[in-house]
Amino acid sequence: MTLLALVMFLLTWGLTGTGGSLLELAQMIKDVTGKNAVPHYSSYGCYCGLGGKGTPLDETDRCCYDHDRCYDRVDAEGCDSKATFYHYSVHSGKVKCGGGEWWRKRIFGHQPPCEGEICECDKRLVLCLKKHVKSYRAAYRFYPNFLCFGPMHSYQEMKIHWGLMVLLIYVGVLKANGGILEFGDMILKLTGKTSFPYYTGYGCYCGLGGKGKPRDATDRCCFAHDCCYEKLKDCHTTTERYDYTIEGGNITCGNGSHCETQLCECDKTAAVCFRDNLDSYNNKYIFYLDVYCTEETSPC
Repeated sequence: MTLLALVMFLLTWGLTGTGGSLLELAQMIKDVTGKNAVPHYSSYGCYCGLGGKGTPLDETDRCCYDHDRCYDRVDAEGCDSKATFYHYSVHSGKVKCGGGEWWRKRIFGHQPPCEGEICECDKRLVLCLKKHVKSYRAAYRFYPNFLCFGPMHSYQEMKIHWGLMVLLIYVGVLKANGGILEFGDMILKLTGKTSFPYYTGYGCYCGLGGKGKPRDATDRCCFAHDCCYEKLKDCHTTTERYDYTIEGGNITCGNGSHCETQLCECDKTAAVCFRDNLDSYNNKYIFYLDVYCTEETSPC
């Protein structure tokens, strides 16, 4: 299985933590919000995905928090929120639970209790997601759960496994980013692309490590970024945080220590470089295997 296939499988598996029936919930999200469940909601914030802990980051994340509570209630009644299928319909943006095979109606007179309750949980979730589409923040996609502080609720073990997978994905960003949140936000605002998946494993130098010859101008941005960090060996390039502002597409690094300001300048230069080379960005270099980077590595 390729790295990309494995990541997408795990992301889809992660969504099952919030969906009684993955297919029904995913389709309902698409029908009502216009967004695909993966990647938009499969690991958003602290609660959209498997398990959850801490404080919801925004209203979209709170929708998922309330959805988890709803599933906890129906599971306490003896239902299986993670494996029960149900039927629903959507007309003019309105979701109606029920329908399905004639024999269900003949036996129950309506949709079976568990199916109906789980569908109502999912219905409330997607309507909540739709209500807060405008405040949705791409920066909260694939949010690392170790940044979510607070007590864990049910699904604890699964959330740990999910968090480890997301952490592994973010290792590639951490190696090249310093302040993962700051640099990721810079990239998003200047290029319109999220750091993952567009820049975490691009070419030979964007992401973890680097060797060989940069594949294009974007990859050269990452090569230069690595060299910039090489000059800051006395700084904590993978954990240092810094302040900055963006106005009119221009980044201004804030006041801080020598390391903070220099890290910001490195990230600023890389983000601007990404933006300036969007025209030559090539999707074939996303998740590029380093086994193809066989040329002699150029010195900084």
